[in-house]
Amino acid sequence: MERYIFILLFILFICPVYAAYTCSDYWNHSCNSREYNDAFHPCSGIEKGGDEHIQEIYIDKKIVMPNNYQIAICTFVPTIYESVDEVYIYYYDGDKWTNLYSGIGEYKYPYNKTITFNVGSKEGEKIVRCIIDRDGEKDECANEGDHYDNDDIKFLVLKPIECKIFCSNKSYYYRNENICCNISCNKEFNVSYIHNGTGRESEYFVYGGSKTYNLKIPLINFIRGGKYFVDIFANHITKEKIYSMNISLVDEVKIGYVNFSDVIEINKKEKVECSVLDKYTDTKINDFPVSFYIDGKKVSENSTIDGVASYEIEVNTFGYHNISCLVNAAEDTDIKTKKFYVAEKKTDLNKINELQNKIGKLENKYINIKLSAEENNLNYETELSKIHENINKLNTYLNKGDLLNFEIEYRNIDSKLDNIKREIFVFKIKNFFGKYAAIIFSLLIISISSILFYFRILIPYIKQKKNLEYFLRKEKELIEKRREIEREYFSRKISEEYFNKMMVDLQNKLTEVRAQIKKLKK
Repeated sequence: MERYIFILLFILFICPVYAAYTCSDYWNHSCNSREYNDAFHPCSGIEKGGDEHIQEIYIDKKIVMPNNYQIAICTFVPTIYESVDEVYIYYYDGDKWTNLYSGIGEYKYPYNKTITFNVGSKEGEKIVRCIIDRDGEKDECANEGDHYDNDDIKFLVLKPIECKIFCSNKSYYYRNENICCNISCNKEFNVSYIHNGTGRESEYFVYGGSKTYNLKIPLINFIRGGKYFVDIFANHITKEKIYSMNISLVDEVKIGYVNFSDVIEINKKEKVECSVLDKYTDTKINDFPVSFYIDGKKVSENSTIDGVASYEIEVNTFGYHNISCLVNAAEDTDIKTKKFYVAEKKTDLNKINELQNKIGKLENKYINIKLSAEENNLNYETELSKIHENINKLNTYLNKGDLLNFEIEYRNIDSKLDNIKREIFVFKIKNFFGKYAAIIFSLLIISISSILFYFRILIPYIKQKKNLEYFLRKEKELIEKRREIEREYFSRKISEEYFNKMMVDLQNKLTEVRAQIKKLKK
């Protein structure tokens, strides 16, 4: 009978309790369970004794304005034995615990206890704790004896954030730009933004009051152009969205690479690959159109998959060609081109380039010899015409990959051109001497006469002049030396004997020098 009364009371009194938030909601498991800890450290929320316990806690609001009231309901399940429990309701305001209720519990059957209280003026996280204890408690945590249970629930005391926010609103943005916002709010908090460009979130501190914070949201980190949303949040105890906007971002991309063979076979399909990257981050861009051109003519347009667009091309003419990939983004265009060669069979491109250079040099040699023959009125038209045909034949050998016959034909052509070149040179020499023989003979006579004059007259004259200058300087030095000896003698610095000796010596030298001067002046 008691069992049915218990069930009836549970239905009548326990089930009708509705609230905004429960202990089970907060802990993400049933607070009626006896296995989980649903109280905050250092207090234990695991029931001790396996009898009386807290079944649930209900609160009216998850967020309460400062100095407003909160309603808390504790569902107590008392002991079924012939004893009574003491029950308590505590409130933690962030600084201290306050006892909101204490009393003797009811007998045997679960019941609710409702308390209404002022949350105070301080913002932050708050705790409501419900306690049941057969042995009684002296503080905010049941932790003595053999039969007790503590259950907690948190809520917030928070004044709503009031902000004025203005953000730049353009029809479209470029990647090197910023979204600029001016924010002023009624309290200090951290502001953050998040967008679906990268999912990245950045946080900045904003002062409360009349100050205005200038928030810049850089667009450089967005993956690519397109439509995006940007949400701005105020982070003060909780995270609250204060502004949302949608933006259009212009695509700015570039061609990363053009991957294609250097040499392909004629009339055979080959795949070309072009990568497309973001202009600023080198991120691969998917689903972006790429235009393919062969020798300046558009042949296809395909979109990128995993950042790469591809196309199979087929060329039916031999020789060099160009494959180009082009992307258009906003007002910007990027194009990359690769040169390739079409042959009958694949050959090493370096070898092809080497042989093409040889053909180019041979053609230049042919043109120079032809012009020289025409200038000198020499008739080599038949020979040169045949040589030009053979030069064209070299390209045929190259396209077929017949390198052996290419080299044989090349040496044959080069030898014939050298023979014609020598013949033209001999003709020009003969013609030159025949035309200018008298002038050449005159120049030869003048040259010989000049040489004889130089060695027979000019050089001896220059030598004689230099010798005369030398002896004239010597004569002057000896005269000056004699005067110096005389001054020393008359000033009694030297003896008469020494004076006579020096004078004789100087006079002999002076006589020899004057004799040489007289001889050279003749």
